[in-house]
Parts: sequence; structure tokens; C-alpha cells
Amino acid sequence: MSVGEGLASDIDRIRNFAVPAAGVGLGLSALLAYLTPGAMLPAYLTAFLFWFGLSMGCLALTVLHHLVGGNWGQPVRRLLETGAVVILPMVILFIPIMIGRRYLYPWADERIAAGNELILYKRDVLGFLGAAKFAFRAALGFGFWVIVALWCYFNSLKCDQPDEDSPASPRPIERISGLLMAGVFFTGTFAAIDWNMTREPEWVSSIYGAMVLLGWGLEAFAFTIILSTWLTSRSPDMRTVATTSRMHDLGNLMLAFTLLWAYTSFSQLLIIWMANMKEEAPWYVRRSHGGWEYVATALVILHFAVPFLCLLFRNVKRTPRYLVRVAILLLAMHLLDLTWLTIPANAQWNGVGVAHAAEGHVEKASTLIYAFSPIDLALVLLAFVGIGGFWVFSYMWLLRDKPVVVRSALTHPPGRDYLPTGGL
Repeated sequence: MSVGEGLASDIDRIRNFAVPAAGVGLGLSALLAYLTPGAMLPAYLTAFLFWFGLSMGCLALTVLHHLVGGNWGQPVRRLLETGAVVILPMVILFIPIMIGRRYLYPWADERIAAGNELILYKRDVLGFLGAAKFAFRAALGFGFWVIVALWCYFNSLKCDQPDEDSPASPRPIERISGLLMAGVFFTGTFAAIDWNMTREPEWVSSIYGAMVLLGWGLEAFAFTIILSTWLTSRSPDMRTVATTSRMHDLGNLMLAFTLLWAYTSFSQLLIIWMANMKEEAPWYVRRSHGGWEYVATALVILHFAVPFLCLLFRNVKRTPRYLVRVAILLLAMHLLDLTWLTIPANAQWNGVGVAHAAEGHVEKASTLIYAFSPIDLALVLLAFVGIGGFWVFSYMWLLRDKPVVVRSALTHPPGRDYLPTGGL
């Protein structure tokens, strides 16, 4: 069983569009990274975190469905499994981050590290911020994610064509799904800390990794809702399993992840604001001045308030066109959120080699402001198109000759076994 002929041609058209998008986006990004690495590489990192996060969110939700089960996963399980496997080709796109780490991480730039005792302690004494250990942790993470993703993916494909004498079963995965979920959570949060939080190595937040991982899960829910809705008009199998009740369940879960993301984001702000410590406050100072305050306001309204209010209504979650619009808004705002998390850290390079006098004392580079610029946003969008074209091509290549719905979903009764009929 594979996708129908009509759907295959639609997938081919998307792939044919993704190839030039990847070529132009990545080509221009490489050129600009060579000419202005300090501006392009942070934008590249932002886009990479979005598309890698989509795969990471797909992997986390795949393992979550094996752990808790539920009717909600029937329409999107194959879509999630496929997205998780795209972590494998994303390894290639991580290489520029390793090569250009001097323009991304202060601990890798001797000009900054030499004058900062805390960075030197974390790098030379603890060894946490060293380049070799950074690469080693990334290799361990990618290795774990790829193994889990491929195991879930191929076991699922095996279940689509079971042997009559010994039918395939996902139970081996389900037996250790709790351990896998813990592993995905630990490695995912650590990747968020390692790849983005260490851009400001003097600042530490114990909730940062969970906040980013929840954003990736929300991103995966939004993506699969959009894709499954698109597939219902092209695949009879998807039309069979993507019932109104199941899509309502997915809408409820997207609402839950929106609330969890908002809760962790607000908790981090509240704790740092109450503590009012000089080691922690500059992180929010950089993101509330120089134009970034407007971005933060947009995130509060469009990443939380509007989706939250919309998803409270039952009719929105049971009407595909409304649910898809909310999902598209969340994806756009998640990219803006990653931009807000990543780009202001460029401020640490503003004061390199320059003494900033302020009221008789020298201002530390870590307290400088990096003003919001449309150019930075344009660079993020350029890298977003390039990496996105690569991601979409890889995804559609994996989906091209495979059934878009797992076999068990077609034999599973379309009733509800996860949420009560009333929902939220």
C-alpha cells in the first residue's frame, strides 16, 4: 500500500519546488556567511532551530503516542514518524554551525573569552564549553535521535505489511517508551541549552530547555494538523481516519501545548524579575530594548492570547479551515519566538575591543543592546527558505512511496478513546 497516483503527483510538485528553494536559499546563505559571518550565522542558527525543532517535536510526539496511546495519533502518526526521520539529513546542515561557532558562541571567540573569568572557568576548568565536548554532545544527541526515529519508522512500516504467521507489533517500542520519552526529553532540552542558551554563557535558566522543547512540540502539532487537513482532500485513507472528533482532539492538544509554552515562558520571566540579579537581568534587558520589546509584545498577543482564545471555541477545533489558520499563525510566531531568543545575543560582539564608559565605570559587553533590524529578519527568512526547502524535500521523499496512514489506524474504530466528547 502506498500513496495514490494523484497524491504522488502532488508530492512530486512540492519536491520540485523545494529543490530550487533549497538551492537558492542555502547558496545565498553560504555566500553571505562568507562575507558577513557575524550577521548570517546567527540567522542560520535561528532557521536551523526551527526546522530541526520540527523534526524533534515529531520525534517527541511519536514516542509520546507509543507511551500513552490515544485516538489522537491515528491521523498523524505516520506524518510524525516521517518528520522524525528527517533528523538524519539535518546532521549535514549542522556542520556550518560547528564550523562557524566562533561567530555564534562567545566561549569560542578568544577576544571575548579572554576577558571573562566565568567563560574561562566554564570552558577551561569545567570543560563544558569546549569545542570538542560541544561536538561530542551533538554527535551523541544526533545518534540517539536517529536510532529512535528509524526504529519507530521501520517498525511502523513493518506493521503495515505483517506476516500472517507472526504479525508485527509495536509492543517492543511500547515496552520501553517511558525510557525513550525520558531520553528524548533530556537530550532535547540539553540540545536547546547547548546550541542556543550558551550563546550567552553567563546566563543560566533551568527552565529554558523545557520551554524550547515545548515550543518544538507545539510546532509539530501545528505542522501535522496542516498537513493532515491537506491530505484529507487527496487521500481516501486520511479521509477515513481524520475524523472531526480526532481533529478536535488534536486541537485540544495544540491548546494544551500553547498553555504549557506560555506557562514556562512566563515562569522564567517571573523568577528572573523577582530575583533581580545582575547575572540574569541582562538577558531580558537585551530583549526588551532596541525594538525587541515590540517583538515580545507580538509574541504575547499572537503566540499566546489569540491562539488561546481561538482554541477555546469548540467550533474552531472542529472546522478544518479555522484550525489550520490557527496552526499557521502558531508556526509563524514560533519562528519569530526563536528569532527573539537567538538574535539579541549578538550584542555580546558589539563591545569587543571597545571600552564603553558609563558613569565612571566600564560597561561590560554582556549588557549591551543589539537593536532589532529588518535586515536580521530578512536573513532569518533567507535561511528559513533554504533549510526549509531541504527539509521539505527530504520529508516528501520519505513520504512519496509510503502509506500516509498506518495500517492499524484503518482497522481501529473511529470512536473516541482519548478525550471525552465535550472536550475543552
